[in-house]
Order: sequence, then C-alpha cells, then structure tokens
Amino acid sequence: MQNFPLEKLVLIGSETSPAINFDSYTGILEISGRSLQSDVQDFFIKIIDWLKVYSEKPAPVTTVNLRVEYLKTSA
Repeated sequence: MQNFPLEKLVLIGSETSPAINFDSYTGILEISGRSLQSDVQDFFIKIIDWLKVYSEKPAPVTTVNLRVEYLKTSA
C-alpha cells in the first residue's frame, strides 16, 4: 500500500498536451489546456495509474477542476 499523502503529479502542458496538477494532500485535481496527442492512451496512462492509487485513500474532499479547450479521444 502507498504511503500517503501520495506524491504530487505535475505535468507541464504544451500545445498538444494538457497541464496536469494533482495534489493528494489538498484533494485538488486540475487538468487544463488541450489534448491533441496521436497516442492518447500513452499520455493518460500515468494519470490513470496515479488516480488508481489516490482512490485507495483520497483526501476528505476531492475537487476536480477541468479547464479543457479540446480533448481528443481514441477511436
């Protein structure tokens, strides 16, 4: 089992990928920008893995802030 709080997940955004700022201590999960990657699964697997661990023992209150201009989904 993971020691908590879980390390922050911070990914710097670019023209093709959103910025990610997930903080298990505050319970604030932010995604902003646009997602235009050709391999969506490759980009989001790290985020999904972090969320799986976080869900084992989340903060008392979790706030999700989405500021997404465009989100490309896989076919």
